[in-house]
Amino acid sequence: MSRSLCPREQEVVDALLPTGQLAETPELQQHVAGCESCRELQGVMTMLRPDQARVEDTSLPSSGQIWWRSAVRARMEAARTAARPVGWAQGATAASLFGILCAATVLAWPFMQRVFDAAAGRLSAGLDTSALQSLPMMAAIQGSLPLAVGAVTVIVIAPLVVLYFALAGDD
Repeated sequence: MSRSLCPREQEVVDALLPTGQLAETPELQQHVAGCESCRELQGVMTMLRPDQARVEDTSLPSSGQIWWRSAVRARMEAARTAARPVGWAQGATAASLFGILCAATVLAWPFMQRVFDAAAGRLSAGLDTSALQSLPMMAAIQGSLPLAVGAVTVIVIAPLVVLYFALAGDD
């Protein structure tokens, strides 16, 4: 669908821009009344007039400021992209250290149990500990201390490590 352009459209635009109304030119008003293209142009410009007033009040930043912001944004995105592998390496290192700590605890447990037993013997010298020995909970704690240490590590330290890595990326 092709629309025929009126040669006087620019004249109608120039007349409507300052006030939104056709100036006191009866000849131009008669032309707009008889020309479908110019009448449509007048209707569109009348509808867009409130938006024009809003746009005139808006101040745009300078081109230098826009360029500077885009350069800063590009640098930040490049730094974030470059830091991503470092974050993965830190996570792998933390997981490896956690595994080594758990393995060392399991391997050193027989020695630590002897040390704990000797320390408990010295601390309980002269005390009647027969009541404590008869408690089933004490036997369970004595037999499962590595499990308790591992559980405490998982429950306390692992969330802190996860929280650190989650918040480290929000610089």
